[in-house]
Amino acid sequence: MTQTAEQHGLQLPGYSLSRRLGAGGYGEVWMAQAPGGLAKAVKFVYGSFHDKRAEHELRALQRIKDLRHPFLLSLERIEVVGGRLAIVTELAESSLKDRFDQCLAEGLRGIPRDELLKYMRDAADALDFLGEKHGLQHLDVKPENLLLVGGHVKVADFGLVKDVGRSQVSMLGGLTPLYSAPEVFQGSPSARSDQYSLAVMYQELLTGALPFSGNTAAELTLQHLHDEPDLAPLPAADRYVLARALAKDPQQRFATCSDLAAALAQAADVAWNEPAPERASAFTASREPSSFEPPAMPRPRVATESFDDELDGPRKELSTSMLLDWSPPAGAEPRRLAPVELPRQGFSPTPALVVGIGGLAGSVLRSLRRRMTRQYGEASLPAVQLLLLDSDPKAVAQAMQGEPEAALTAQETVALPLRRPQEYREQSSQLLRWLSRRWLYNIPKSLRTEGLRPLGRLAFADHARQTVQRLRMALGQAMDAGALNRSSGVAGMPFRAGTARVYVVASISGGAGSGMSLDIGYAVRTALEKAGVGGAKVLGIFLHTAASDVRQCDLARVNAYAWLTEYNHLHRPDGAFPGDESCGLPPFPPGQRAFDAVYLVPVEARDAQDDDQRVESIAEYIFADALTPAQSVFDRCREAPASGGAGAPLRTFEIAALPVASERLVAAASARLSREVLLRWAQSHEQSPRSAAGDGLRDTDQIVHGVATLVSQLQLQLEGLACRARGLIDAQFGSDHRAFLEGQMCEAARRGPQATRNEMVRLVDALFAAPQGPGGGAYVLQRPLEAIVSPLTLKLAGDLNQWLLGKLDDRRERLAGAQRAVRWLIDHLTKVEAHATRLAGGLGKQIAAASDELRRESSGRTFSDRQWRQIMDYFRLRTDFAAVAASAVIARRLLADLKGVEATLAEFGRHLKNISASLPPVEPADPAEAELLNEAHIAALVEGVDQQLQDQFVAPHGGLFPTIMGNSRLRVEMLASLARLARRAVEQFIAQPEALELVLQQRCHDSAPLPKLLQYGGAYRTIAIVPGAADGAVAARLRHCFAGEATVVPGGRDVVICHEAWDVPLVPTAMELIQRRRDYADFAARVATRSDIPWAPLTLASSAASLPARAAENELLSPAYDMAAGGLSAQA
Repeated sequence: MTQTAEQHGLQLPGYSLSRRLGAGGYGEVWMAQAPGGLAKAVKFVYGSFHDKRAEHELRALQRIKDLRHPFLLSLERIEVVGGRLAIVTELAESSLKDRFDQCLAEGLRGIPRDELLKYMRDAADALDFLGEKHGLQHLDVKPENLLLVGGHVKVADFGLVKDVGRSQVSMLGGLTPLYSAPEVFQGSPSARSDQYSLAVMYQELLTGALPFSGNTAAELTLQHLHDEPDLAPLPAADRYVLARALAKDPQQRFATCSDLAAALAQAADVAWNEPAPERASAFTASREPSSFEPPAMPRPRVATESFDDELDGPRKELSTSMLLDWSPPAGAEPRRLAPVELPRQGFSPTPALVVGIGGLAGSVLRSLRRRMTRQYGEASLPAVQLLLLDSDPKAVAQAMQGEPEAALTAQETVALPLRRPQEYREQSSQLLRWLSRRWLYNIPKSLRTEGLRPLGRLAFADHARQTVQRLRMALGQAMDAGALNRSSGVAGMPFRAGTARVYVVASISGGAGSGMSLDIGYAVRTALEKAGVGGAKVLGIFLHTAASDVRQCDLARVNAYAWLTEYNHLHRPDGAFPGDESCGLPPFPPGQRAFDAVYLVPVEARDAQDDDQRVESIAEYIFADALTPAQSVFDRCREAPASGGAGAPLRTFEIAALPVASERLVAAASARLSREVLLRWAQSHEQSPRSAAGDGLRDTDQIVHGVATLVSQLQLQLEGLACRARGLIDAQFGSDHRAFLEGQMCEAARRGPQATRNEMVRLVDALFAAPQGPGGGAYVLQRPLEAIVSPLTLKLAGDLNQWLLGKLDDRRERLAGAQRAVRWLIDHLTKVEAHATRLAGGLGKQIAAASDELRRESSGRTFSDRQWRQIMDYFRLRTDFAAVAASAVIARRLLADLKGVEATLAEFGRHLKNISASLPPVEPADPAEAELLNEAHIAALVEGVDQQLQDQFVAPHGGLFPTIMGNSRLRVEMLASLARLARRAVEQFIAQPEALELVLQQRCHDSAPLPKLLQYGGAYRTIAIVPGAADGAVAARLRHCFAGEATVVPGGRDVVICHEAWDVPLVPTAMELIQRRRDYADFAARVATRSDIPWAPLTLASSAASLPARAAENELLSPAYDMAAGGLSAQA
């Protein structure tokens, strides 16, 4: 049954209230007919006009009432009716919440993107008007407050509008946790708070999913303040935009809401909200014909389907006709070069950006993050930035998951998914300049490259602007002065300013890495030049791996060969990059290369463990080159003149770490160390070991002296408590006690005859009597002493509780110290209470004697000064008694609280023991290496780990007590930090020179083998990176291992052996990859990334003398490539 406005007690003179439109936290809204028959909306604020909510609303309306903007809902009248605030506004048709619900009812996931972007522009325009023109923030941006009028959005409900120029703003009540910015929860809204809310709302209305999933206000508050938003439901192109708009730091967001809306409009419209098949067919059928689309579009194909006819079937011996007409050179021994001397000046690393392309590169970046965490702890190195690019959004999501010390953040990833063929119609003329139609019309349904190189480059071209922006941003973040200072402090080395080092890591066997890595190199070089970065180095680390599946393995070889062909073409001495408008890349003249050095590293993993080890070794190489003094040695090797052989310069490396102890020993020792730290915390007073000298002194120095100091500070002796209680009691009578008594005497005289001294004694006694007569406890002016001294008691109890729980954070005390301290205080206050009770008894006898004496004296009605002094002495005696009695009351209350603290500490100890017992069991170490780290060593490490955990985790989270007794998530985080610190301590301990020399005696000859790519010759130098603690004996042992030919460099964590190699013959290496097979070379021509470049075949690079004939031969070969391409198209 519909209720009327009268039933709600609502009315507004001159208006007819017809229908209730809705209600919120602050009020309810009704449709009304205004004078003249105009439809309006009327909001009635809940409660009285004088209530805080109405005052808040009125203050906000005063700020907004005179503002006019086409996308602000107009305010027409503000009234106080019947004691309630009423606001009249124009009437809207519906809200964005209503439109969203309508779309859901139609089977959509949310509001269509184009329609939503229009609404976003309207709302952004209005919010920027408030913010930029008037310094105001709406602070309640949500779908319900964005109203639709005539196809446009109008911002409404200004009840929380604030002036962000104020230093502090109260935000109690009213805010909507689903959409509020982090700084709003902290009471400090910024000029970009509404932008944050607008971004949250955009994701919800587009996808139906919020970026934060909390179910309660408390959960949402914590998530907005600390967690990363979940942007996975968004189209990939929108994720970066919203990640910026949802930054915790307002300064990292867009400058205005309109900038956010513009960035969303410019983002590529990737495949999203793919409709059901029937809707898809209807949509496709309704489209107008286009010359871009072929009459009958071929179906999308899987990764290697284009090659299946040729590559399927059993393997056969290859005939000579199937091999390329190329003779491998005779094998040559690689040249081993002498060690180099290290620079005398200290090492200063340069800011670095590591760009990974594809899934394998993502694993390298995660491993590098883990390696930096091992070296520097959880403190970040902002001068070393990571950035992952991938066409597979799932792979990007996986890179952000898993262990915290390895996971990438949303700001470190860019998803570059492909779109459906029909969505490239507007770009077709530009794309088809370099991309064959067969690739554009054979995009897989997965919208991933599926191993096809041209599609990898298409993914980059489709997201070129976004990718280049992220590259520039990451470079800027790495080179920022603040980042350099913070990184210098963490690494203990001064980072150099004004230059940079960029690593591009990619697999040339897959579609994404092989297809876009060369263009990424030129994009990086362009970004560096535009930023004016001098002396920058761009290093390419390119991986080749063969898949276990036969066809995938074939495709990997073809991709690698095609990549080497294109690399050789562009990086040969006369190679030039023609540029590309579709990617925004300018041309580069001959001799100007994208990469200063290019490494090819085979990744031939037999199983997942081998794959992980290989990935870790590549990450170790990047770490050594970027963050250790080995960088100068590597650079010296890169400066060595090339041999002048055929083909573009190619390098490789082989690197291996020689851990001093096995992973099993490190894990076991780390687990034991973690357990020992927890048990040390949990050691109780009874379990605390005692010795005649050490602990006796510690008890005296730490407990007795510390508690005695506290007792003195808090005045917990009887004299101090009585003095403070006396002050509270005196305050009940005012500052002049005689005047107070004279006043009481006058008051008594008005009630009857003039008071005698006998009556004055009774009057004084009455001041300290219980309301119901004698007995019932101590009172002053009919107030119980407990009530009078309660503020003092509560303060003392709080101080004691804080001090005792603080003992848990004293690493010399912990639980045992806190328990000893609480027992000492209980004993002390027990004595204080007993003393106070005895003293009160004595004072009671004095009071009785003084009362009898005064009553026996003359009963005259006049008072001499002596008699007044007697009365005042009696009054003071009663006050002293009350103060001493109050001291006993305080002592009893504090004793009760201390016993509660004692029980709490016992519960704290039980929690610690349970946590310790919940740790995984410790696996026994190998007896052969157990002596490297025995129980005595573990005990020596406990102190350091305890200190680090206290400083890095416990103290920042409020102390040990809230960490252990708080929520379970905090305990889990604490245990994870403890495990990391324990492992780091173990690794540092076993990196001592004695242990290093022992392992080198046993294993140095089993270290890194020579790179396999040196089989056709080349040059190499051996570098040994040792921990900084290693002494001359370790360096001598290493030189002995390598016949005096190793350059020993300090600065690592383990012993790392690296063979840096160059002058790798490119053509023989490429031929080895495809086993000289002609069909592989033909397929490689078909998967060229660009059809507008006549790529020079690698067979021409085998002879420098053939260079003049290249152009002519290219012209002869181009028709053959076209024929091959036609064959491939026919297969498709």
